[in-house]
Amino acid sequence: MNTGRVVLAMLFISISHIAVAETADETKVDYSVIFDGLPWEFRHTSTPLKEEQAETSTRYDFVSIKPLKKTARGAIYLKADLTVIAYRSSETATEALRNIQGKAHPDMGLSYAWDYLLLQDKRLYHLHSGCVMSEENFDIMVKNLRKGISREGDIQQAALRCRCGGGCRLQQDSSSSTEQGIEE
Repeated sequence: MNTGRVVLAMLFISISHIAVAETADETKVDYSVIFDGLPWEFRHTSTPLKEEQAETSTRYDFVSIKPLKKTARGAIYLKADLTVIAYRSSETATEALRNIQGKAHPDMGLSYAWDYLLLQDKRLYHLHSGCVMSEENFDIMVKNLRKGISREGDIQQAALRCRCGGGCRLQQDSSSSTEQGIEE
């Protein structure tokens, strides 16, 4: 057993929960609500990122507190991440979503894993999880993300959802979607 990996994993999951704010004028957002209704508890860390034409950009890495499985090579944890990018304008945010959509493979999506990108005003939210997460549980995470960031008066403009091992579809609002072969 590789004790270095075990110690590193133990150190990573012992980091305390952090409440965050994207900009000074936004109320604090606890993104751990994404996992409400799932049978696991998660801890997270946040890392500021440099993103061109963005006011702020932060990646939140989530890992399950308890391993899904222990093997001779170490423990297997459930992981997900959320990247939140606040652009200077809604036009720049829309263009960023179009650029990402253009990079998606029609059959394999963005990462051959679960991806959900939500455009809301000047913010782009990118939720990602590996294929070990079931579709049902990923859909719960998406629902919780949408619910958690909705504020009175805000309109969710567009979302791109990519299936694990499958293609992507663009959703113009919560009631419609189009399969991607990429439409503009």
